[in-house]
Amino acid sequence: MKKREIEAKVKKLLHVFADEFLGEGGKEIIDALYNKKNVNEFLIAQKTKLNINQVRNIFYKLESKNLVSSIRKKDRRKGKYGWYIYFWTLYEDKVLEELKKMKMRRIEVIDHEIKNRKEINFFECKNKCIVMREETALLHDFFCPECGELLMPMITDEEIKKLENEKNKISKEIEEIDKVLEFYKKIKKEEAEKKEKRKKAKKLKKKQKKIKRKKTKKKK
Repeated sequence: MKKREIEAKVKKLLHVFADEFLGEGGKEIIDALYNKKNVNEFLIAQKTKLNINQVRNIFYKLESKNLVSSIRKKDRRKGKYGWYIYFWTLYEDKVLEELKKMKMRRIEVIDHEIKNRKEINFFECKNKCIVMREETALLHDFFCPECGELLMPMITDEEIKKLENEKNKISKEIEEIDKVLEFYKKIKKEEAEKKEKRKKAKKLKKKQKKIKRKKTKKKK
């Protein structure tokens, strides 16, 4: 996959995470931080049209999962003595890993539900008021406690099929996350290596200029 395609997929997955974990304003915060370092929280609030408390609450959620880091600096503006401004950095790879964990936990829940559907008898009201286990239905003499209708054995095959379909869908989503994450980490590693090479080349060039100046001075 090309770099542009990978980054588009990364951003799409980050938006999925924002919807599932951060809620309102999450996608806007993700967009403001994507591929940037140490972004001023007030600039983020201005860009996203969220107030500073909303922005900070979203950052606290991300921080609780170690998905962001921050540095703070004293606010030098007049009348703001003793206040601090936070600058935030998002770890996109960690966000994708957390999204994967969330989906894996959902699969665990689905597996548990499928097992229950297969091993436990459930009863339901024909008006769809309630679904309960056999032992609970027995306590109500197999009558719905909400509408009084007779509770009937629930046919679980359809429910099990729905759960299995959901599990298969999530499994494919996890495979996609793994694939994208692998390419994304590779891109970031290559970028870091190129940056390090440029840094070393610049340092060497500076050293060579220094040596050249010294030689020039000796000749004089």
